[in-house]
Amino acid sequence: MPINFRKSLGSIFILVLFAIITLIYYTFVIELYLPQYPSQKGILIGFHLILFMLLWSLFHVTFSEPGRVPPYWGFYMGDSEAKRKRYCLLCHVFKPERCHHCSVCNRCVLNMDHHCPWINNCVGFYNRKLFLLLLFYTLLCAYYVILFMTPTIFSSVKHLLQSSEIRVNLHPHLLYIGVYLFLLLLCFILTNFTKFHVKLVMKNSTTIESLDNTAVTGNYDLKSIRNWLQVFGRNPWLWVVPYYGKSGKPVGDGVMWSHDPFQDVLENDPVESETNREGAISRPPNSLSVVANSPSGRPSISDTSYEYTAEQNVNIGRLIEQHKERRTRSPFVSEIDTETSILHKSRAEISSLTPNTSVLEINMRDKQSA
Repeated sequence: MPINFRKSLGSIFILVLFAIITLIYYTFVIELYLPQYPSQKGILIGFHLILFMLLWSLFHVTFSEPGRVPPYWGFYMGDSEAKRKRYCLLCHVFKPERCHHCSVCNRCVLNMDHHCPWINNCVGFYNRKLFLLLLFYTLLCAYYVILFMTPTIFSSVKHLLQSSEIRVNLHPHLLYIGVYLFLLLLCFILTNFTKFHVKLVMKNSTTIESLDNTAVTGNYDLKSIRNWLQVFGRNPWLWVVPYYGKSGKPVGDGVMWSHDPFQDVLENDPVESETNREGAISRPPNSLSVVANSPSGRPSISDTSYEYTAEQNVNIGRLIEQHKERRTRSPFVSEIDTETSILHKSRAEISSLTPNTSVLEINMRDKQSA
């Protein structure tokens, strides 16, 4: 099936979803409460408030950016074998950890959870909160309608059972019962579906990873509260609102991931920003990792098994910055060579570096040691 056709097919799912919402609104508001319970304004206000949050979440997650691979990410990877395994031939980018290519959207998505046809979009690092809020408000709206329709359903069933003759006014009763049964089925399915996704968030896992038998269980688990903050952000007031702002964005960048639950890299990253970092080096455990080309202008050094001091981070960052100022027309080749040289230094050598150490001195040491 062509990719464009599969993507356009998602529009049909959205139209069906809006048709269902319209049917529920017509049944609950137009047919039931406005003509029969005009004085129950509080119930109608509550319903419209929940419906507004549902539609807000739906529009936002449908047109949101799930997470794009930063430009030039992967040029800083020193391991050629890792490059070969993580290179996407369709998008022509190096894929970070937990990044997958969506065959429907025809793009790579950071921390991809799955492609949802009902929103015609992927669920990834930057819109996972919106997807969960959509599930929450859909469930809340369904339970709300079921709760306040239950007395009417009992009277409708009683009316149908006691009617010995065919009546022309059976239409509203059949409509109430049909919508009520549909909502019961919807609640049963969505409740289990929502519980599944909440469990994934609390374990810092995704749908794709849960279906992968080769994945290590709990490999990215930072324990409950930090897993939650990674998706919903640090501002509790924005957890229930489909809006990020400056304080409600997911913690992290969707590129660098910690494998150590006792190392809070999400909160202590000195160059963490509100947007994607434009470049990073991904390396296996027990090795240095560099986040380069950050918006703050200073690279950051992290190690999954060794904590470097702030002075060492600044020293190495200055070395890389000094070299970037001297780059010629071949920035990637020269930058990779110098950064790789810095990365392969032992911890003792790194500790001996000072802010005045030049890139030329590093290269001279490499030649002497060779």
